[in-house]
Amino acid sequence: MRSVREETIQSLRASPVFALAVLLSLGTAGLIGLMVLMMQLQPGFLGMTHFADPRHRIHDLTFGFLFG
Repeated sequence: MRSVREETIQSLRASPVFALAVLLSLGTAGLIGLMVLMMQLQPGFLGMTHFADPRHRIHDLTFGFLFG
């Protein structure tokens, strides 16, 4: 019986492009999540004042619908 580590290594070797796509997707989702968390914890962090400015709400809603 093969270990989880061996199966993971074999899977990454079999399809490195897919593994890269998965890692990039997870990294992007993590970055977006981190930005949203920072906006909740510290409003105005790095100039991100989402939902604080009424003129900016269309952008905020569009961003929310696109990234769900």
